[in-house]
Amino acid sequence: MNKLLGMQARSTDKAALTDKIRFLKRITPMVAAGFVKLLPVSVLFDPPRETPIFYSDNYFEDALPAEVLRLFRDHALVKSVRRAGKVWRVEDELLPCRAIYIEYQGHPNVHGEFCTYHDNAVKLDEEDRTVQFTIKRPDSAPSPERFAVWVRQSVNRAAQDLYTQTFGELMLARSIGALYCTRSELLAGVLKMQIRPTDSIPVHTTNTVMNLELPFLTDVQIDQLMRVRTEEGEAFHNFRTELDKQLRYLRTIDDPEKASRKAKDAVHELVEVQIRDISNKLASLKEKLWFRAAISTIGLLAAVQTSGISLLASATAVVEPALEYRKEIKRHPAFFLWKILKR
Repeated sequence: MNKLLGMQARSTDKAALTDKIRFLKRITPMVAAGFVKLLPVSVLFDPPRETPIFYSDNYFEDALPAEVLRLFRDHALVKSVRRAGKVWRVEDELLPCRAIYIEYQGHPNVHGEFCTYHDNAVKLDEEDRTVQFTIKRPDSAPSPERFAVWVRQSVNRAAQDLYTQTFGELMLARSIGALYCTRSELLAGVLKMQIRPTDSIPVHTTNTVMNLELPFLTDVQIDQLMRVRTEEGEAFHNFRTELDKQLRYLRTIDDPEKASRKAKDAVHELVEVQIRDISNKLASLKEKLWFRAAISTIGLLAAVQTSGISLLASATAVVEPALEYRKEIKRHPAFFLWKILKR
């Protein structure tokens, strides 16, 4: 089929391959810490060895539930594709032609759907269960009526393909106990129509954070983040609990802009206000320790002349409050974030 369309065989995109390898190398600390698990899910959606033939006597109008198919069609962007020498060029409009390009508003797909129109002569042999067909691809465009029907059928099939892959990914996520996340507004709308979304507080927190820009984490190295995550498990739990608490009330806000503003305020509270509170407490601790050390030094000068037991008592007077105060600091909900940014 590619030869018929004048397309050359694809060679390995070394730049894309390099980017993928660099990405895997960059997240190695997350995999080692058990924070990220990699699965070759794309293998499940590779095309079959044999090309399947699909047929519908109603142009695949029943390929999906009516309300779902309507949503896909409302978001479909269809453009003409024309041959320009050895390449195909996507036009800015849709006119009768032999090839079209389909993509969807609200869906950040890397590649849309490329469809071509052929004149076919089909011969069926039900006894041998075989089909023979001849493909012709003249330069002239089909009639406007046939073109309109073909475009509608192509949009229906493209919607069915995207829907099938999405639910395949969703079922896979459920089977391994994972939360299915997508940045596609279109797919999020489709999933909500078919499945009641999970409304737990942790899921809501995840959805909110995914839609926030977090510039203060831009310069944080992944290996440092994972080291703190591993070493300070209790601190991370406290941080996550506080984040759930800060964002919990946003579930009652229907206005997306207002909810986004409130979420930014909650993150600011954690990043700016509470981290500053930790810094102030640590500064206060240092002052207290210097004062206690100074008093203990005076006591030690006298204790040396009398009894060595006072040496241990004086040292304990300095160390015990410091340890207790550090435990209190580590229980602070922003300690995990403070530790990361400090590193």
